[in-house]
Amino acid sequence: MHSQGVQASAEATGTAANAGLAENIQPQHLLKANTTVLDEHLQALNKMEKAAYKQVDDAAGFDVKAEKQQLSNDQYKLKQLGNTDADLTQKGKLIEAINDSTDRIAEAEKKMQDARIDPKAADLLHRQRMAGQDFRKVIIKNTTPDGTAVNVDGLLKDSKTLRFTKNGDRLEQFFGSKEAADKYMADLQGMQKLGARAVKVQKIAQIALKYVLPEVAAGAGYAAYKAAFE
Repeated sequence: MHSQGVQASAEATGTAANAGLAENIQPQHLLKANTTVLDEHLQALNKMEKAAYKQVDDAAGFDVKAEKQQLSNDQYKLKQLGNTDADLTQKGKLIEAINDSTDRIAEAEKKMQDARIDPKAADLLHRQRMAGQDFRKVIIKNTTPDGTAVNVDGLLKDSKTLRFTKNGDRLEQFFGSKEAADKYMADLQGMQKLGARAVKVQKIAQIALKYVLPEVAAGAGYAAYKAAFE
């Protein structure tokens, strides 16, 4: 049930981002002076992420994300220590700090549950935005300097790399599902099989919108993008 709540929250925030983008969408190129078709969506995610973290921190009474980072750092430091007297002294201090952080985080999560706030929603938005930044870098890397064409082979290769990172499947995280990530890869592979080495930016923009911004792709927002390319 909890995982369903997390998924529902993520879907709701994703839909809100896409709806907001559809209302404020402006025709633009896939890449122009390092500005991409994804930027407005990423900005919307950033605003929702900040709002979600503020909601969490207000309920907890402290910066929960910073506390979690400190806990992670202390746990890492603990693993690096040996058995010297100095290490044993440091171990004691770190264990005390870890226990304190764990208790604070647990208490904060209880407060969030009481306030009906999903403690994972903000982290999911952060992960989606960071995955989007990685995807954006891949698009920029494989777009020609004049912004008119995209290298299909390079985009496919780099997109495959995004699926196996230390942070997980970045395409799945950004698109919102493994199915969408698989379909995006299938589209690129289809173009490659047809012998396409480079395609016009509007074709890649259509693919990006189809999986990243499905609500926009299905409505007037997509028509605005398409008109800008014709």
